[in-house]
Amino acid sequence: MERSQEAFPGLTPEQIAMYAAATKSLRNQAARHANLGRFKLIERPDDYYQDFREVYYPPVNEPSLEIIASTCRRILGEDGLGYSNFDTLVDVFYSNAKAIQQAKDIMESGGRIMLITSHRELVDVAMVMAAAQYAIGSTDIVKRTRLFVGPITKELEIVGRSAIEALQNSGGVIVSLPDTDSTEEQIASGEIDRSIKEVTNTAVKDIFEDQIINDEISLVATAPSGSTDQETNNIITMRPVSRGTDVLARRYFDALWPAAVVMSDKQLVFEVGDILILSKGETLHDVMENKLAPMYQRISGKNVVYQRPKK
Repeated sequence: MERSQEAFPGLTPEQIAMYAAATKSLRNQAARHANLGRFKLIERPDDYYQDFREVYYPPVNEPSLEIIASTCRRILGEDGLGYSNFDTLVDVFYSNAKAIQQAKDIMESGGRIMLITSHRELVDVAMVMAAAQYAIGSTDIVKRTRLFVGPITKELEIVGRSAIEALQNSGGVIVSLPDTDSTEEQIASGEIDRSIKEVTNTAVKDIFEDQIINDEISLVATAPSGSTDQETNNIITMRPVSRGTDVLARRYFDALWPAAVVMSDKQLVFEVGDILILSKGETLHDVMENKLAPMYQRISGKNVVYQRPKK
């Protein structure tokens, strides 16, 4: 469950005003997703604001692969997004038995894997992560899984539940304010004060590194593109990975596991790649451009381009 604002007391009136303005901007952004019919905007009192120091929501309940699967089936099913069943994703993972076994071997030996997906929908990475957990078949992995999401997720509900609460069935949820074009646009417009991004991401760094040091993490799932992928004139552009995410991948993870997913016209198309070990000098940008983008292109039938960050 989401924790109360009282967990982090001591905000000044000026900070509250900054947090309220940022929350309003994020809720406007969340409302645009809600208008697509996939989510509902959570009703909030007039004086509500996000506390941007609160960035970690631990797994809830006892780990249960069946609870994860039933939650995902509801979200993807007719009472949710109306797409093909969750089992479609699981079956594709099963088809790459070599990758599943390699993932098990890495995690059982104390290694860490970053599962990376395309970013067409807000639920892409959550569904793929859950399917990977189900295909691996170990409840122990649930408590050792972390999912990175953006702060607009805190303002949305799906199939009658807070999105954060639903995600907590599949692992711990880390809410970061990524260094993306969308964030920078909101900062430049004055909607989000730059100090809020610094506060949020310092808290994320501290919590994440503490969990790494204490060996609490085996699997992390993220859609690394900065903001959702853009499609124009039959071309899908994957936005640049932030510097922080690239550093995270290279510093803390033994392997990357790419997966591409497309939900369109009530159909779900999916491809899961092989486990990748980064070579010396290789970056997450290389994986996005040379591995994930071609997978994405095959299943979407569109031209897919990864937009490397400007020097």
